[in-house]
Amino acid sequence: MDKKPGTGNISVKLRTIVGEVTIAMADVIEIYFMEDITSACISGKITFNDRIGLLEQCSFTGHENITVQYGEVDFIEKLFTLHSVAKISESLQTEGSSFSQVELFFSEPQYQNLAMNTYSKSWNNETISTIVQDIYLNMGLGQPFIKFEKSNEKISFCMPYWTPIESINWLMKRASGSVTNTAGYLLYSNNKGPNFITLENLLRNGTEDIDPYSFDAQDITYLNKIIDWSITGIDGIALSKLQGGTMLGYDFNTKSLIRQLYDYKNTIKKYTMAGHNTLFPDISNTGVNIGMPGDSDPVLLRNMAHSEFIKRYMYQLQLNVTVRGHENRHVGQITNVQWPSVNKPEYIHKAMDGKYMITTIVNQFNSRMSPMWKQNMVMIKTAYTNSDFKLLHKSTIVAEKPNAAKVGITK
Repeated sequence: MDKKPGTGNISVKLRTIVGEVTIAMADVIEIYFMEDITSACISGKITFNDRIGLLEQCSFTGHENITVQYGEVDFIEKLFTLHSVAKISESLQTEGSSFSQVELFFSEPQYQNLAMNTYSKSWNNETISTIVQDIYLNMGLGQPFIKFEKSNEKISFCMPYWTPIESINWLMKRASGSVTNTAGYLLYSNNKGPNFITLENLLRNGTEDIDPYSFDAQDITYLNKIIDWSITGIDGIALSKLQGGTMLGYDFNTKSLIRQLYDYKNTIKKYTMAGHNTLFPDISNTGVNIGMPGDSDPVLLRNMAHSEFIKRYMYQLQLNVTVRGHENRHVGQITNVQWPSVNKPEYIHKAMDGKYMITTIVNQFNSRMSPMWKQNMVMIKTAYTNSDFKLLHKSTIVAEKPNAAKVGITK
């Protein structure tokens, strides 16, 4: 076949205060970097043998850049900045020479601006998405969004010497998307660039990977052959949070308490699921959780409740897989997994077969492993395709949309 996934085409360059050096892959013990749907920046780590004597030529100042170019067909170039020096230790000593082993943590350039600098600014009666975009571009110094969904709500907001990421997180919880009219915004960076979009928009309109993932593909070079897998997810604390609760606010004009009730049955209906049954029966109970953010707008209270709900729900069924590396994969992508039945080899698995969303990709390069380039991924399944368990709650099914990937997204 034309594509040879996992062969590990990668180059690494380190720019120091005195110049740029190429780190030979023979000296790279391991390099990995992770993109995640809940993370505003890609970050990673490199461990390499320093045969050129970096500490003799210069010292680490925190302003070093690391350029990684990788890919099988279409090469991707990512620029990172040094986050911290994890460790420098003895690697090997021979007669007349010695060199050290260096471990560096790195992240995308916008990380420092988003997480460390503080600002004060106010906006009057402006849409939340416009405020977020202003903060991200002008204070976070991030690149223009690849996917951007406008929000419904307009608010007046005073940024009280918070960092950009603190402010964006505060705003995201209170916003609902203009395309989907649902809460649950995500700010994340993948190999294509930064994105600001609701989870519901991704579930409806996410770019789908054409080739299915398979456990038992006979061709070992098949791009989407699953090398290793496990399932994680459900925990009692998250499950109790999904039952429902009450959000409390205060109307300063009428001097009255505002209550917004939400429960599992009614909240889950607002989100599109890739299957006929949600992961749980009707576990609704509005008396379990009480939140007191104090906002005076019932709509913002509702959005906060729904945003926390769907972000907890989405991680209740996680498929962790290892595959051969390829640059075509990115977080936010919709995939299809061919899952055979346990008891009927000639049939598919009723519950687990079907659509998943990639939420995490860890690109791992190691010349000592085979394949040299692996991707450890987390895929989430929001609903069972079908199930023999009759007590499960019915879900809202994903509708087929031929050109859905372009809906509500500006570039």
